[in-house]
Amino acid sequence: MFRKTMTVLLAISMIVLSISAAFAAGSGVFGEVAAQEGEYADKRLSVLDQIAEKPAASQTLEDGITVEVNQAYYEGSRIFASYKVGSNADLIQLNEGAPKETEWTHEVENWITGEAPAIDQADYMKEHDWLNGQSQRWLEGPYDVVEGILLEDGTETRTVGGMEIKQKDGSLIGWLEAVIPEEKATDSQSFALSVSCNHAVKFQDNANYKENWQETKKTSIPFTAAKNKDAVTLQGTLEINSWKAKATAVAGQADMQVTIRLSSDEQVKARNDLETGSGEVSTDLIIYWDLYKNHQPMNDVCGENRVFMDGDEVIYEIGFPYMDNVSSLSLVPMYARTGAHTDEAIVIETSGQ
Repeated sequence: MFRKTMTVLLAISMIVLSISAAFAAGSGVFGEVAAQEGEYADKRLSVLDQIAEKPAASQTLEDGITVEVNQAYYEGSRIFASYKVGSNADLIQLNEGAPKETEWTHEVENWITGEAPAIDQADYMKEHDWLNGQSQRWLEGPYDVVEGILLEDGTETRTVGGMEIKQKDGSLIGWLEAVIPEEKATDSQSFALSVSCNHAVKFQDNANYKENWQETKKTSIPFTAAKNKDAVTLQGTLEINSWKAKATAVAGQADMQVTIRLSSDEQVKARNDLETGSGEVSTDLIIYWDLYKNHQPMNDVCGENRVFMDGDEVIYEIGFPYMDNVSSLSLVPMYARTGAHTDEAIVIETSGQ
């Protein structure tokens, strides 16, 4: 009986070990951020962690910090990338006295770094312990910042999402979601993670704090990603009275992204008045669009809504959760004063429907 029990326990242990190994093998920075953010994490991260490519793109920069593009996923006109930035803690140099001939870009009177609340991060603790206000002390070192994602030709993408988390050892993990200009969204694309390399001098002049922060160089870490060809594209148009709208939705493995371009002199003027504060907004503004299925609102679906101007158009970008069935969908405008106008719904469908 004992031998049989041990055999069963061993088999269970092997299963648990194999499951843990499989999870570890599939887990990247998307998964690490999701785990550390917990219930507040972007719900797409766990999916992205499983479907993203591993570009194996890393580079140790001139200042000694290593930056790695850990994962990448390309769908529709969007690129997702996760990354790691190495710790600068070992590169920070500690000095007594005062630095010579330094122009300060930031100064605070009666501020002592060492009296601020301690944060359990290697680089910060080094600053915290050294700049204690007991005398003149200063330090200097590299502080690199991830700025965004570029295309191969240097075109900037538009960052619309992301998160960055400092680790205890002073390193950073993070991710970005960026929109590619539509005319440049080819099937296979070369990208680059844009990094600003900075050198900082931090001076604790007894009870006063001074800082000089200078960008020394911009650099980039190239990587490639193949476009997900299984994503489904849906489109629809509508023209009513004085306005017309075109909707494009890309339903992929992580979410469904909807872009609506609205042409309306009245709505454009009202939106400009609202954003600039140049006058009273008398027009009933379209503030967002609800997703309907079979002419019924999908109350369990709540999209992230971004609204901005592009020339003479109002652009709405809405991110909805992943959907396995994209038939019989429509987008209904929601007005600020009068609510949903179901008679102005845009039906979105694939070209084959």
